[in-house]
Amino acid sequence: MPRDELYNRINQRFDSMIERGLVEETKTLLDKGLDPTSSALRTIGYKEIVEYLEEQLTFDEAVEKAKRRTRNFAKRQLSWFNNIEGIEWYDTRDPDLVKIIISSYQRLGKL
Repeated sequence: MPRDELYNRINQRFDSMIERGLVEETKTLLDKGLDPTSSALRTIGYKEIVEYLEEQLTFDEAVEKAKRRTRNFAKRQLSWFNNIEGIEWYDTRDPDLVKIIISSYQRLGKL
């Protein structure tokens, strides 16, 4: 999909994660003793929320940083896939096409 649309979807997805309780989940993990430097809490999203909870970033800074890091990761993924010969790209915005692809993979036993 066009990059601007992809980035918009990434931003919306992170907003949804926040709405569904990412901050509270992160706080609970820290309260239960999970080390903030653990691999789990250094992943995109958690890391920025940890920085917010530790007052290293404001809430808005943490959200923007997580969105930016996610967009950067998506860009690296696209670059990596673009270097694979024979890769086939599909428009996932077409629900009928997605159903066809999923059912084909299911028939082949790949899902």
